[in-house]
Amino acid sequence: MQLLDLLQAGVDQIEVWPIVAGFLAAALAGFLSIHYLLRYLRQYSLIPFAYYVWAVALLSLLRGALL
Repeated sequence: MQLLDLLQAGVDQIEVWPIVAGFLAAALAGFLSIHYLLRYLRQYSLIPFAYYVWAVALLSLLRGALL
């Protein structure tokens, strides 16, 4: 449902505030996450993370082959 549908259905304003608070918290968390990720990527490389992903993938494939 969309917020407008909820308001037209007669939802009290008290029930709308958790939705607004959740939206604002998610927007702030997303903005800060992107900001700090871009800041990190300007200084560092993701090559160590790529090695980690390959290692986990290899271990997962080996574990799957053994079971």
